[in-house]
Amino acid sequence: KNQPKHDLAEFVNIFDDYCRDVNINRKTTIWCRGLDFDPVIVNSIYHQFGRELLPYHHTRLRDIRTAIESKQEDTYIPNFVEFVSEKYGLISHGALHDSIRDTLQLYYAYTKTEDEIKELYDDVGVKYEPKY
Repeated sequence: KNQPKHDLAEFVNIFDDYCRDVNINRKTTIWCRGLDFDPVIVNSIYHQFGRELLPYHHTRLRDIRTAIESKQEDTYIPNFVEFVSEKYGLISHGALHDSIRDTLQLYYAYTKTEDEIKELYDDVGVKYEPKY
């Protein structure tokens, strides 16, 4: 879709407003895939425009892969990208779809056994192939 564009200088205020609207504050845990990309970009933009204080605290950033790994043998469920592509029509490397995939992966990791995941994969014709 064609979305209205904003000047990068407006980002800080827009992001602050969004965080306030959804009750993100300095005690909120922020989950992301990797702590060395999106959080670094947001921090850099804030500093570029003279803002030292982010709407969240840097010590509350968490990598979703750690949560997944606590329930799986790795930081991801094998062939999960293919599975969600077939089941839900998600496309890789789109911010919204990547966020949905990470949320689903966390959900499956915490609520499904390996046998249940294999069955779900079979239902959509995706092979479950663990590395180990």
